[in-house]
Amino acid sequence: MQSSVHIGLKHLASLLVVLVFIASAPALAGATEHRVQMRGYGMTHPDAVVNGLQEASRQVTGVSIDSREIVSRQSTMVSVDNGGESDSTALFDRSSQSAIAIGTSGVIKEYRVLFSDQENGQHVVELLVTIEKYESPGLSTDSRRKLAVMPFRPGRGVSARSIDLLSQSLVNEFTQSRRFAILDREYEEVMTQERDVWASSDVSVLERAKLGQRLGADYLVYGTVSSLWVNTKKTFIEMTDETIVETSGGASVEYRIMVPATGQVKWSDTVSTSIHVDGGAGGLEAQMLKRLAKKIVHESMEVIYPIRIINIAGSKIYINQGGKTVSSGDRFDVFSLGEELIDPYTNESLGQEEVKIGAIVVKDVKPKYAIAEVVAGDRGAFEKNYICRRGKALQKSSTQKPKGSKSSVKANKSGGVVLPFDK
Repeated sequence: MQSSVHIGLKHLASLLVVLVFIASAPALAGATEHRVQMRGYGMTHPDAVVNGLQEASRQVTGVSIDSREIVSRQSTMVSVDNGGESDSTALFDRSSQSAIAIGTSGVIKEYRVLFSDQENGQHVVELLVTIEKYESPGLSTDSRRKLAVMPFRPGRGVSARSIDLLSQSLVNEFTQSRRFAILDREYEEVMTQERDVWASSDVSVLERAKLGQRLGADYLVYGTVSSLWVNTKKTFIEMTDETIVETSGGASVEYRIMVPATGQVKWSDTVSTSIHVDGGAGGLEAQMLKRLAKKIVHESMEVIYPIRIINIAGSKIYINQGGKTVSSGDRFDVFSLGEELIDPYTNESLGQEEVKIGAIVVKDVKPKYAIAEVVAGDRGAFEKNYICRRGKALQKSSTQKPKGSKSSVKANKSGGVVLPFDK
């Protein structure tokens, strides 16, 4: 028995959405003019002009393609031949056809029609188009990966103020590293208000060239402040009539670095710190959070952008990190790079083989780089592009005992102490 199915379906046409702004105003500060000669086609002369302006804008500003679902219910009759027996029919609905929206945005300052004619029943025009393209101030982000620090979640007993302190410390540390273009995700409402102004009718059309410039992040840093505590202990010494104040604290942060385009977690870890000081708790919480932020940035840099040697001049070793992320006295182990290592199960690159050849200690820190000296290994074995990783031996201790308050105890002439009941 053979069965045959005959189905007739209709296809939806593509949807073309074009956004073109035409203005005749002075050039926008921070914008560059691009002149494009473009040919346009259409059933009428205005259609041909619009087509030419569209193509010119796309050539300068690019094209965005938006795939969307359009629900369109279609009844389809299916006829089944049952090999000589009575035919049967079934009616079913087919829905959801894809449509494509092609969008282009640009500010067309002016245009001139150089040529107009008709060919094969349609109008043809040659246009000279001047397009304003906004250039954001500062260094280009093309060579730097873009990173956004997302608001961390508070653990039990952790205040919103502590979350803000950690976020600000992370932004400061990542910015100081000069390896990332840092994107703000904390003051979304401020940016939204300003973009609404650009899009309003109260500003020049040329100002709208600033729209569509917002950057997306290559990496997101987020996590949870799982614990944060400070405890102050006061001990009264009756013999000396003194009160000894000791404060201890601890904090722990779980964090992740994610690639938002794929949802892949690039790195995750938990960092902790503890502090013990003689005296009150003033500023202790902020100090711990700044310390954790520094640890997170250092670990992130180890994974994404490890420090490298950029120059060797005599006894001086130059590394591509400076500012507040490196301090005089910091020790780094130096590794030469060997063969690339591939995971046999996933075929993923695990990086290059690293062989330790020695160590360096930072002697001088500049805003964008630092100068170090070799303290272990053969100086002649050091080369440019070798990787530098922080030596664990010289990392700062998690316990700190700063100088406490001045004692009120006084010594007597015999070498003892003057007690409160002494006269």
